[in-house]
Amino acid sequence: MTKTVLIMLDSDYLDEDFEAILAIAPPDGGDASAAYEPSPDTAKTITTPQSDGLRFAHRRRVLAALAESILEKKGSLPLSAMTAPLTKGEIEETAFGDDADLSVDEEERVSLLSGIGAIIIRGEDLDIDEINQREGVSAIPDTFIPMVDSFEIQTDKERLSDHWHLEQIGLRSGQSGGKGTVIGILDTGIDRSHPEFSGKRVYFQEFDKDGRPVNRQARDASGHGTHVCSIAAGATYGVAPNAALAVAAVMTTRDSKGRLGGKAPQIAAGIDWLVKKQFRSNRRGVDIINVSIGLEGYDNSLISMIRAGRKHGIPTVAAIGNNGRKGQHNHTSPGNYAKTLGVGASDIDDMVADFSDWGKGPYPEGPRYPVPNISAPGVHVKAAIPGRAYARFSGTSQAAPIVTGVAARWMAANPAFRRNPEALFGQMKRSLDQVRENSIRRNQGGLGRIRAVPPPTAGNMNRGNA
Repeated sequence: MTKTVLIMLDSDYLDEDFEAILAIAPPDGGDASAAYEPSPDTAKTITTPQSDGLRFAHRRRVLAALAESILEKKGSLPLSAMTAPLTKGEIEETAFGDDADLSVDEEERVSLLSGIGAIIIRGEDLDIDEINQREGVSAIPDTFIPMVDSFEIQTDKERLSDHWHLEQIGLRSGQSGGKGTVIGILDTGIDRSHPEFSGKRVYFQEFDKDGRPVNRQARDASGHGTHVCSIAAGATYGVAPNAALAVAAVMTTRDSKGRLGGKAPQIAAGIDWLVKKQFRSNRRGVDIINVSIGLEGYDNSLISMIRAGRKHGIPTVAAIGNNGRKGQHNHTSPGNYAKTLGVGASDIDDMVADFSDWGKGPYPEGPRYPVPNISAPGVHVKAAIPGRAYARFSGTSQAAPIVTGVAARWMAANPAFRRNPEALFGQMKRSLDQVRENSIRRNQGGLGRIRAVPPPTAGNMNRGNA
């Protein structure tokens, strides 16, 4: 039995009947009290923020029915929740609004995460084994999930310019890029007052360990998030300085060992916010998500959340982990998921950093493919820290936002990459320079080190699987 549980409903199961029951607002003069059902062709072609909202409205009803069936110990979802058309009231409640309030009851006992297809139930003694026996349902307790942290190492700093991480991939400080995109950062937060973010549009939401939205005033629990944000999109140290930022502060909880990380409901609420909030008038959600999460080994606790984001066309870039000195196969999730782009770290000589994780998963249900996928500069990277200061840190957490920033640049230059993770990641895996590897560390750097220029255009873009 556990008091707070994250319950995921398989996205295919959740949306199985959506196209058939999708209801849209009536034309002018229509009966506002009725439920509306479009033609099948209309249902498949609507791509506006309103259509996304309608999907979320449908999901909210299904998730609410699931929560009720679990709390009242009913055996299955009522069929009416899956197949009935949406009413005008349901449409007005969620489809055309921001859907920012996660809680559906005054006691905040239940939250519906319609962006990723999940519910959080708090303060109840729930039997996880019983919940997991339900079709299309998986329950995740509020376990602690550690962060892939950064650190300082000894190296020849005299050889490193302040912006070597940009120069290494073919950019210069302040070189414009990423305009019109929104980068999602799942981390410890951000010091929005730092000069690196002056004039930048920065969205912020913090979530507590039980997944409740608790703070919209930007802060950083450790400084890690500020460093990551400035590498991705800072004015002078960022890869995509013209991109906006949406920062979900979810790595704000410490475990008994003092490690910083987040609880599963906390992380789920952050991803849900990044997926469904309407940051722009013409679409919901961010364009890409950057994460520094380090579940040891191959752990599928987050895989449904990553898949849900990808189903909305939002790819995830993840640090592969910093356990390379322990030998191969010590990489972490979600960086070793097949549907994320796992990033390792390299130095100024394009040598793979000795701390950067690599290998193949020896786990029964784990990957049989090499990880990381690619590498990026991640040794003594200088960037912003809270208090208007700058510092150099190392880690795959520094490498990942470089790749994320490159992705934002490419999406801004070529709209064909937006909402198209397969094309984006496929091209990134081909736009690489060679990395040097230790003779006993084969494939430690993945396919190679990312390069930023020239950005692909419609004429030179190669499509491929990722």
